[in-house]
Amino acid sequence: MRKSAAAALLLGTLLGTALIASPAHADSLATTDRAEAVEQAEAQGWRRGSTSFHGLLWFDRFHGRTDRVFPAVQTLGVCEPGHGRFTGLMAGPLNGDLADFGFLAPVQAEGGYDQGHSLTVEGAYTLDEALGGDAADGVHEVRLSCLSENGEVSEKHFAAAILVGGKQWIYAGPVRR
Repeated sequence: MRKSAAAALLLGTLLGTALIASPAHADSLATTDRAEAVEQAEAQGWRRGSTSFHGLLWFDRFHGRTDRVFPAVQTLGVCEPGHGRFTGLMAGPLNGDLADFGFLAPVQAEGGYDQGHSLTVEGAYTLDEALGGDAADGVHEVRLSCLSENGEVSEKHFAAAILVGGKQWIYAGPVRR
C-alpha cells in the first residue's frame, strides 16, 4: 500500500512537472473525447510541420500499470501510401531511435494499413517487457511504425507520450518533434 501511494505521489509530481516545465506537453490534449481530440490536435498543428511525425495515437485507456498488458491503440489516420503492409506497436525513449524500442504487440501483417480511416492495434505485451525490464521513471514514447512490402520502415509514424512513475503509467499527450 505504501509503495502504491508513493508511486502515485511520484507520478503526480512528475506529471505536474512535465506538463508545466516541458513545452512539448504544456498544451497537450485536454479531453478524452476522440472527435474533440482530433480537432484540438489539428488546431495545435500536431499533424503538420514534422518530417517524422505522421499522426496521433488514441489509447483505449489513458493510464495503467507497467506490468499489465498495454491497452489497444488507434491511429488518427492511416500509414503513408506504400507503407501499409506491416505495422509495429512499440515503446521506447521519447524521440528515440527505433533500435531502442521494444514491441507492445506482435507485428501486424494483414496489409492495407495505408487505406481506410484509422488503424487499431491490440496490445499484447507489458510496458516492462517492451522496455526490457522495469520501465524507468520518466517520459517514454509509444509509437506505431508502418512498413512497406519489403520491410522498409516509413520515416513517418504515429506517436504519443506516456509518463511512468513506479509501476504506473499515464498518457502525457502528443509527441512533438
